[in-house]
Amino acid sequence: MTLEQADISQTRADIARDVRAMRMHWAKLAVVLGLVVGAFQIYPYFVARSMLAHGIKTDVVVTEKNQWSHFGPKGEWLEYTVAYEFTDKNGERVQSSAGYDPSVTPIKVGDLIRIVYDAHTPSVNDRLTTYELQADLEKIILSVLMTMGTISTIGYFIGYLLRRKLNYETRRKTHTQ
Repeated sequence: MTLEQADISQTRADIARDVRAMRMHWAKLAVVLGLVVGAFQIYPYFVARSMLAHGIKTDVVVTEKNQWSHFGPKGEWLEYTVAYEFTDKNGERVQSSAGYDPSVTPIKVGDLIRIVYDAHTPSVNDRLTTYELQADLEKIILSVLMTMGTISTIGYFIGYLLRRKLNYETRRKTHTQ
């Protein structure tokens, strides 16, 4: 093996080592971001589980529908809410509202919807389906895994492109010498 071939072999080994190290950093980033995504969903998960287990379920009549326009850096987005009233277990009237997606759940004024409210603080309430979605552990796990998989794939792809580029440059230098 000539000195030039040994130099090329060492350069390729260095490239492979650097790409592996970069991919490892992306893998660490994927784990951290996955945990962050999970952390933001875990508190609502436990609140929803508690409400489903200990909250009082009741049917309420929708008294009003609202559509709110919000403007931000990415443009306009709409928020939809329904207003309703109910009588809590102590006989007190409670007025409240909850968000909904009209493309998923079309709701009209006068419709019955099922809510869950906290027995001690009836103003803490939401639609039953909202709590059921938040209490879905599989959804949380899936979103964590999707985040980790996406970040890992991006890191692997960048490593692949970097390795190709560095190998191409190494071959080009050896051919010009």
